[in-house]
Amino acid sequence: MPDDLTATLNAGVYILLYLIGEADFDRAGLEQFIEEVTAYTEQWLAARRSEAAAQR
Repeated sequence: MPDDLTATLNAGVYILLYLIGEADFDRAGLEQFIEEVTAYTEQWLAARRSEAAAQR
C-alpha cells in the first residue's frame, strides 16, 4: 500500500477523468458507463467485505 493514500486516490481520479474525456461519450453513453462502473464497484466492495469477514 502506498504511503500517501490521498495522493494515490487523487491520481486515480485524475486518470479516470482523463480517460472519460478521451472516450468522448455522449450523454447516454456516459450514463451507461456510470451505471456499469457503479455496479462493478458494488460487486468489488462486497467481495472485499466478504474476504475481510472470512479473515476474522
